[in-house]
Amino acid sequence: MDYRSCLENAFKPGLMVNTKFKLRQLFSRFYTYEDTKESEAKRGLYLHVMAGGNVETDFPYSARLLLASAAIVIRCRKGGVRISGSKKNWQITAGNLFICPCTDNLSIHSLLLPCEYQIFVVGGSELSLYQKLISDGLLLACEDNPALGVYLDRLGKIPETIDDNSFLIMHEALCDLLTSACTDRAESSLRPCKTVPFYLEEMHDFITDHPEKSFSLLAFERQFHISRYRLCREYSASYGIPPLQDFNRRRIEQAKSLLLTTDLQVQEVGARCGFENVNHFINLFRKNTGMTPGVFRKTVHADLV
Repeated sequence: MDYRSCLENAFKPGLMVNTKFKLRQLFSRFYTYEDTKESEAKRGLYLHVMAGGNVETDFPYSARLLLASAAIVIRCRKGGVRISGSKKNWQITAGNLFICPCTDNLSIHSLLLPCEYQIFVVGGSELSLYQKLISDGLLLACEDNPALGVYLDRLGKIPETIDDNSFLIMHEALCDLLTSACTDRAESSLRPCKTVPFYLEEMHDFITDHPEKSFSLLAFERQFHISRYRLCREYSASYGIPPLQDFNRRRIEQAKSLLLTTDLQVQEVGARCGFENVNHFINLFRKNTGMTPGVFRKTVHADLV
């Protein structure tokens, strides 16, 4: 089967920065198999990769994959992406592995920039063995199970032209990957659930939904009658990042999006993102990205031409 044509028909890019996210930017590899009845029968049954690649991007994008009888595997190395399904959304950030079936409404969106991730589209009727555990999306931390990274690295080294030996290596790596991931999910469902306190959830929701507003740990301290030092410590333990750093990071991501998708002046972008002082905005932007807002806009636009 010509998987490149198959993916081209399934790929529906979204508009961004006056251009489109292209298929080759999502999949750098399209795997080819022997065109025989025996080979076709094996692919129909055993797990195999249709396409894959390493994605690196520092601009916003979105794309839909209209595939059936396949699954998507993503390992995020830097930044983050959002996967949208018909009923649920998932945020995959650095260090996470995500597996889910491809549905009619599956979309991939850049979330935290710059972003880098590895992606595979997997086929084969043996996916049905894992269907129950991946049907709602399987999100795991790779550091909790280093073997997951080993299986993905093994897949990434397989050449695009698949012979009998490569096919067996691919099938084994996919079986190991899915079995290990699903076993982790099954075991985690038996462990006591660690809930995030409501006051941390409210802080996180505020930071996520209102990066343009002013943020004050003192205000949350007064609201919840909990020491700001305790709030900062518990937030970092629950979300892996201090609250103020998380807040500034989200402001910078919002600023990046406005710089690339609007013609607003730098000071206007800063104001929309909640910065009252344009110099503070420029300095914080440079600290987080290594360049000023103006240089960032010119550099990314130049790369897209």
